[in-house]
Amino acid sequence: MAHSLVHRQCTFSAASTSGRPSVANQVTLRLDRHVLRPVPSPKWYNEANEAASTSSRLSVVAAATPIDEAKKGRGRPKKLKDTMDTSPNVVEEGAPPLPKPGEFQQTLVKSFTLGGIGLHSGEYAYIRVRPAYAGEGRYFVRVPEGTNSDMFELEEPENIDLSRFEVEEEPDEELEALKLQLFQDYLSVQELEEFTGTFPQYLLALELNAKGDAVKSSNAKRVLKSYAKAVDLSKEWLGDGPEPIVPRGEDFLPASVEAAPDEMQAITTRLGNDEDEEIGGVELLLSALEACGVDNARIEIEGGAEIPIIDGSALGWVMEIQYAGLRPAPLPGSPEPVRRMAMRPTRPITVQDEDSFITLYPEETIRITVGIDHSEDAEVIGKQWKSWCMFEDLHYRFELADARTFVSCPEELVSLRELGFVKGGSEGCILVAFGDRWWDPQMLRHVDDEPARHTMVDLIGDLSLNAQNGHCGLPIGHIVAYKPNHDLNVHFVRALREAVSDEDYVPMVELGAADQEAAEQLLEELGGLPEEYQDAYAEEEEEE
Repeated sequence: MAHSLVHRQCTFSAASTSGRPSVANQVTLRLDRHVLRPVPSPKWYNEANEAASTSSRLSVVAAATPIDEAKKGRGRPKKLKDTMDTSPNVVEEGAPPLPKPGEFQQTLVKSFTLGGIGLHSGEYAYIRVRPAYAGEGRYFVRVPEGTNSDMFELEEPENIDLSRFEVEEEPDEELEALKLQLFQDYLSVQELEEFTGTFPQYLLALELNAKGDAVKSSNAKRVLKSYAKAVDLSKEWLGDGPEPIVPRGEDFLPASVEAAPDEMQAITTRLGNDEDEEIGGVELLLSALEACGVDNARIEIEGGAEIPIIDGSALGWVMEIQYAGLRPAPLPGSPEPVRRMAMRPTRPITVQDEDSFITLYPEETIRITVGIDHSEDAEVIGKQWKSWCMFEDLHYRFELADARTFVSCPEELVSLRELGFVKGGSEGCILVAFGDRWWDPQMLRHVDDEPARHTMVDLIGDLSLNAQNGHCGLPIGHIVAYKPNHDLNVHFVRALREAVSDEDYVPMVELGAADQEAAEQLLEELGGLPEEYQDAYAEEEEEE
């Protein structure tokens, strides 16, 4: 069917607006360790939050900070512990760094555009994800036909001639010596934490710093030219600078639980209580934005009222985000970054529907565990569990993003079509279980647990609706979800909102693992800990 070709091409053609290399990059692993430390909300949080959300439809989080509540005698706060980030940092040669959440609100460096068919509507839509100001959060805007469609073009499959990568001449010994010397310099500055980018980025920085060291700049330029993609790298990372931000205006649909209908369909997430403004299939895009640290984004939709399914996974969105790049999200008229707040519940929170449930247990990290059970209707799926921690495991792109959506049997697919869903077709984007095997096993990317992984991707997308004013959607804690669906996920987000108070929001401060002095200095800059907090710390340290 024609649409299946579009699905497959969209997966790879998304590079058309971001210049992504078409050849697979070399991947290496490097382990970075740092601390994400929850600290008490400082005075400037309320001021920045209020300024950032002046024209927002969403309510401002907190007039009272944890410090204010402590002074009112509402009980001593618990000791805030460090969360070590030991997740492997994947460094790809010839690619920008992987996008990750940070201590400040972030947005895109530049926009990207992607087109495709909606899984359930069967309508074609163009999606342009653009930078947004701090405090605006993620929001949707419907734009007229022809606004962004010319920015997206399907790419024809390309046959790559590998012979052009073959070395026909003897290696230049002087050039090879320069490469070795510069790479040793690169390793040295990394050990000193003076530079955290990739080797090609280091070379590019040296080349641009001709005034600092003309010889090194010249050598770096020569080594860069020896790489086939040197010109592409320069264009990719430099470009024309950050893309200007379009103010949000008044006509928008916030990617927030407030915009979700009271009763959500179990098979997809839609926003908007008015049929004219409703947007469906938002879960995969929002999941990628939340997990990759895009806290503020203007999402323009043209054409159909459903986000394209692409290949049934979130991978296409993650790749676009990676090559668009991240930057601190500015406030209008101010370059100062805004700290990113996270919800930190202090007691368990549970929602349940028959044997399905979602529970958050307090923990000093962001961890998600998902369980599914299709042992009765799909032996090939059976019972699966998947656990993922943002600060311990591989990046979202490699662990979760590429997992496709699925159905437990062909009959389920037929039933969905009879109910008016899956009008866009299933070929190339849905894994179909068929008893003890898969209908098309070549589509499978994770043999043991792909359905559980995709269920977690959906859950993260729905949890992103917890975000307010550009702050973190995922709460700090361990979320255990058994047989979740979109309706239960949204009810859980509402339960989170009802269960927490203003004192349960904390900023995440990123610090060097051994940089305790910097941590103390930061707390001092924030005004220090009040006496109530100092007493709490002292008492708990004595108990330990």
